[in-house]
Amino acid sequence: MNTALFISKRIALGKKNSFSATIVRVAIAAIALSIAVMLIGISLIKGFQEGVQDKFYNSWGHIHITPYLADPNHYLQEEQVAFNDTLFQKLKLYENVAGVQPFALQSVILKSKHEMEGVVLKSQFQHYTSILPLVAGKAIRFNDSSYSQDIIMSQSLANRLEVHIGDPIRMYFLLPGQTRPKPRKAILSGIYHSGLQEYDNQIVYCDQKLLENIKNDSLNMIQGYEIIVKDKKYIQQTKDKIYQDLIEPPLYAYTLKDRFANIFSWLGMMKTNEQLIITIMMIVAIMNMISTMLILILERTQMIGILKTLGMKNNSISHIFYYSGLRILAIGMLIGNIIGLLIITLQRQFGFIKMDPEVYYVRIAPAIYAWPSFLFINLLVVVVMLFILLVPTLLIRRINPVKAIQFQ
Repeated sequence: MNTALFISKRIALGKKNSFSATIVRVAIAAIALSIAVMLIGISLIKGFQEGVQDKFYNSWGHIHITPYLADPNHYLQEEQVAFNDTLFQKLKLYENVAGVQPFALQSVILKSKHEMEGVVLKSQFQHYTSILPLVAGKAIRFNDSSYSQDIIMSQSLANRLEVHIGDPIRMYFLLPGQTRPKPRKAILSGIYHSGLQEYDNQIVYCDQKLLENIKNDSLNMIQGYEIIVKDKKYIQQTKDKIYQDLIEPPLYAYTLKDRFANIFSWLGMMKTNEQLIITIMMIVAIMNMISTMLILILERTQMIGILKTLGMKNNSISHIFYYSGLRILAIGMLIGNIIGLLIITLQRQFGFIKMDPEVYYVRIAPAIYAWPSFLFINLLVVVVMLFILLVPTLLIRRINPVKAIQFQ
């Protein structure tokens, strides 16, 4: 029989109604709280990062092929290139490419009966339309002979202009070299909501032929091509290969991180918050475990003295408290994982943690099951605690059995 293990089962949770029993419960609660907070924090941070990234990817694709840009972060670029159907077909068939969408941009002033707003038109091509998250109305109805008057705007912009589906809207284009704006009539056919408030307030979708008509453009001039990849893990590799194999000057390839560097850098800084949460919670768990083990040893000083007098070696006595600490750790980790996963599941189901979409781009804090990170956290806690449990038990070697028996 393992004597150390047998004794540890008797003393692991302290004497009933004793001070040590209270401290043990506090230690279990601290470990459980630390584990739960770390799991929830990692889940929300990684969920937030993925949620915001996916919103940008869904709205702008993963890779842009455009003329070389002096400032890639400025999405309203003036540089244009003629649409190349040969390049377009090659891009569609390229490895890891799920879809390609040509796009053109043009600044315009929209005027309704009550309000006026300066926005950016983003064109859609008749045979290459992207799927917008429409919340009302219909997609643009393209015509073979002329441009469509249909436009699609965000819910927030429609609210500011005080317009509804089917309402007429005047558009005024001020082109370079012209002193008077060109007016055009449009009809609101659809309303979308991407969740990216900053861009929802500026981007309105229209027929590409409308821009060609405004500019008297027979070359189908566009800003570039948006590429959607199949596997997001290989965005950078796909961009590099496309640039090497297909792209010729003046075109250049950019990942969306290049085009929206500030947003993606901000998301990358969330890693600091993740590390901070883990560090703080680990310190809380470590301090509570050390305190608990010291109190258990102090309360059992007489028992240690008696065991030493009976001939039990220091290592065997240390194992008693080591096993006790492991029991406390196991209970705390089990409770912490259950609480953490329960809260994550509730957040995924009911979304009770809200956020300001004007600032954070999402209305509900997205929570994900980040299983690799969850496993890492649990392994980290186990490894650190296995080492920490050795520290208090080293004090047992310094206890004098005679003085320990007399200890009150």
